[in-house]
Amino acid sequence: PGGGPPPQYVPPAYYYEEVHRSDGWKRTLLMVLGLVVLLGALGFLAVTFYDSLGLDDEATPTGTTPSEDAALVEVPDVIGLSYGEADAQLRALGLEPEPSYQVNIEVPENTVFAQSPPAGQRIAEEEVVALTVSQGEIPRVPSIRGRNRVDAEEILRNAGFGVIVIEGPSQAEAGTVVFQEPAAGTEITEGDLVVTITVSTGPGQIFVPDVREQSPFDAIQTLIGQGFRVAERREPSTDVPEGEIIDTDPPHGFPVSAGLEVFIIISDGPPLVTIPDVQGLLFDTGRLAIEREGLLIGTVTFEPVEPGSTDVGRILAQTPPPDLEVATETTVDVVVGELSEFDSDQSGVDPSGGEGGDSEGQDQSGAADTEESTTSS
Repeated sequence: PGGGPPPQYVPPAYYYEEVHRSDGWKRTLLMVLGLVVLLGALGFLAVTFYDSLGLDDEATPTGTTPSEDAALVEVPDVIGLSYGEADAQLRALGLEPEPSYQVNIEVPENTVFAQSPPAGQRIAEEEVVALTVSQGEIPRVPSIRGRNRVDAEEILRNAGFGVIVIEGPSQAEAGTVVFQEPAAGTEITEGDLVVTITVSTGPGQIFVPDVREQSPFDAIQTLIGQGFRVAERREPSTDVPEGEIIDTDPPHGFPVSAGLEVFIIISDGPPLVTIPDVQGLLFDTGRLAIEREGLLIGTVTFEPVEPGSTDVGRILAQTPPPDLEVATETTVDVVVGELSEFDSDQSGVDPSGGEGGDSEGQDQSGAADTEESTTSS
């Protein structure tokens, strides 16, 4: 027990080491970084939400700067205006009108009834505004045959028609319209405002088309359209009905030079024949003469004649009369002379025109002739 100072308190070593290793500053740093990330995410979401509202669309269109927006033009409403008025209004704004015509009987002719882009949309200057213009009443196809291709297309388009061009050899000058379908003056219904024109490529060799299934009028148009000169010729035919086409001359499929004359051969129906004069001939002889001409025996009528007459068994009359021209297979009715039954029994005259023999034989002969005549008919 001396008087020295009391010994100092020294903390345990483990306590000192615990305080020395503290990492609270790391937790603070992580919290700060997390807060920064959270604020950034909230800011991004706020901007995205603001853009989705489109609050500044009217001031500045999406994808354009204020300076670009100042160069845009608002499309005016031109529906209901005449095409001339609509054209002037759009051009005044620096826009380019492009008309197309359609039949619309409910809208006055030359009046705009549809547009694209619609009114109110903002577009750049010199952009196209498509206008649909009423054609009014059903239009008629203008005549453009003989014109050059450029003029023909311009005439058709100005009249509101679409144009399909086919080229082919022809004696006409190259570039000249030689055919049009539909023909000039045809009324076109809605949905058919297209005209097909055939334009000559100059002379050349082509094949004669097959027009046998067409009407004569359509066949002529087809041949003219391919550069031929056309003429008609009529011929009888037992196979092709009257008025229909038998073939062409030169025949279809034959290679010829463009501009050649082609004949359309039209059926006159069955050939006409002259009815022969068979009056006075025995029935069988007359029948052969009629059938030789392609005619037919029709009704055979028997007429009594006087006993001893040479008209027994002969043709007394015919209908139609001789020398008349008729179609083949026309029927010819004849009247044949015969003895009455009483005269045949009493006179002993053979109905076939002969004499002699007993009455029984004569009756049998007359009956045989009569039966033959009836059978032949």
